Amino acid sequence: MWMLAYLFLGFWSVYRILVFSDIAGKSKMPVFAVFGLLTGRLGEAAGTLGAGVFSGMPLVILSGAAFILVIALFFLLYQKLYIPAISPEAAEKHRLTAYVSRFGLSAREREIFSFIIQGMSNLEIANALHITESTVKFHVGNIFKKTGLNSRLNLITDYKLGDQG
Repeated sequence: MWMLAYLFLGFWSVYRILVFSDIAGKSKMPVFAVFGLLTGRLGEAAGTLGAGVFSGMPLVILSGAAFILVIALFFLLYQKLYIPAISPEAAEKHRLTAYVSRFGLSAREREIFSFIIQGMSNLEIANALHITESTVKFHVGNIFKKTGLNSRLNLITDYKLGDQG
């Protein structure tokens, strides 16, 4: 029995500090880091009080219920904190849509732009879209005019880093 209590207390001690530190970091509110320690101290006090009041089977049942609740809380918070709300593909699609609409690119310019940011040459884009290379050059020129940029490198850099600045 003491081994189970020891493992549970060890898990809880590390878990509470990590979770509250992560919450503090993600919310940029360092005060939440203190709640990890506070929660631990309150839990230890409640555990000590419970061990003094209960003994035998009721203590085992309460300890098991508390352990199950903590594990459930762990998985719920893990999903909230660590699993992204949207997939990377969806985020990239959203970023592309936002960039294209910011500069008012046409549907064909959007297609060509998506190939440019993949690093494709004019000839590769022309082959992929089954159009002439001069048509690709025309659209690339329009993209440069609309974005105010003058090279593919600047265009890719602006796209990749534009939302961070």
